[in-house]
Amino acid sequence: MLGLQTVSHAASIVPDSVDALPLGPVRDRHIRHLRAMVRAAADLDLPILVGSPSHWPGDPLAPDFRSPLLAPMTRAFMAGAYFIYGHTVMQRSLALGYQSRWAQEHLPSRRRRNDFYETIGRRVRPGAEGMDRLRRLLDLSTPDAILAQLS
Repeated sequence: MLGLQTVSHAASIVPDSVDALPLGPVRDRHIRHLRAMVRAAADLDLPILVGSPSHWPGDPLAPDFRSPLLAPMTRAFMAGAYFIYGHTVMQRSLALGYQSRWAQEHLPSRRRRNDFYETIGRRVRPGAEGMDRLRRLLDLSTPDAILAQLS
């Protein structure tokens, strides 16, 4: 069973264990729908947040992105993970998250804003060290100034 939920700025996908489905039309339909969801999210500039149902003991905590069925979509899934981390660390460290007045002023388009927070997520290590690095930035005037200090 595939699930898709959209919020105003992201899509949430739960791909379940498509690999566990038996070969045949049901599995093919699930894969087609999953790929269509990924394409639709890209067309709408929505980062994808991937979850796992984990309903029962023994269920995987996360989908296997190395699976031949999910591997073609892994880049989009990882971009969503970096995006949400970048937003979170910027908000927690500097109060400059996705919906901040600063972000709305300097990154008015969804695509630019998504790209900025994804880049932050890629450049800032998780944990206290990464948050401290952000707090020590000297120039917070523009997104380019922040990224230049983090390269």
